Amino acid sequence: MNSLRTLALGLVALLCCATPSDAQASTIKKLLRRSSAVENVTTLESLSARSARRVDSPPIAHPTDVIDVDDALRRLRAAGHVLDPSDVRALRGLNPAQMTEVLVLDRGARTLRDGIPDLALRTRCLDDGGPELLRAVGDHPEMVDDVIRTEALITSRSLAAAPGGREATLDDLGRFVNQKGSAGLQFLREHVWPNRVKLAAAGTLAWLLIEPDSFMNTLGGISEQGARLIVEAGGVVAAGAIEGASSAAETATNEVIDATARSIERGFGSVLGVLGLVVVVLALAFRRVRHFVLLPFRWLNSPPQKANADRTRPSE
Repeated sequence: MNSLRTLALGLVALLCCATPSDAQASTIKKLLRRSSAVENVTTLESLSARSARRVDSPPIAHPTDVIDVDDALRRLRAAGHVLDPSDVRALRGLNPAQMTEVLVLDRGARTLRDGIPDLALRTRCLDDGGPELLRAVGDHPEMVDDVIRTEALITSRSLAAAPGGREATLDDLGRFVNQKGSAGLQFLREHVWPNRVKLAAAGTLAWLLIEPDSFMNTLGGISEQGARLIVEAGGVVAAGAIEGASSAAETATNEVIDATARSIERGFGSVLGVLGLVVVVLALAFRRVRHFVLLPFRWLNSPPQKANADRTRPSE
């Protein structure tokens, strides 16, 4: 009997350590309500519950230094929060890493509040993105425009599912940025946003957000496979990518050249495929090449030339 009682007490203690206290969850909810300026009960309940679980077990270290609780309390008050004694007690129960997570989530909520004045749009972003998005925006305040672009594609049902049927969400956007950081944002802006509608319709954008390693190399640039996947999203997409890209995929160029050498050993057909990709990559890199690649399309779209004046002149 004593052993069973000891086991039961141990399980209770484990559960208490593994989940945030009611006081901490209540304080986090209070912080997020003020920071986000959202009063929707369902949204706040879901967001605060998920955020409390995230605070309890911060996934990875933040780029900012972990700070102590006293410093965190000063920062929260400076941000406009009114902390009563119960809030202070709840926050003092967090360790420095957990307290840092609270600050980043709070900063993300304030950034979305200031960057998205429309309440309905902001509420949808919080519903769909949750703490994953809050953390990304808290670490990268400059990504509010990326959030708005992605949400617009989702709301308009223009964001097709990735291969396998998995649909991307703002939670995936947050996870993508949390994993890839500033390099991921630069990748979106250089290789994706100029043709986001076409890439979204082809399912390529969803695939990128869900599995970024399929498109990015270890240095944060576009990989050979990523360049091929973006180009092969469709002929229209390829033409649009060539026309709209202002910067080259330099890292992909060398990889494509290597692939060409390897393809020579595999046969004539594979060589033609890789050579086509080489032309696309060179067109992305050099304006003059892009001009000649698109010349046939411009000719096809140009109006017929006027007939020779001598042929159309009425006879005297």
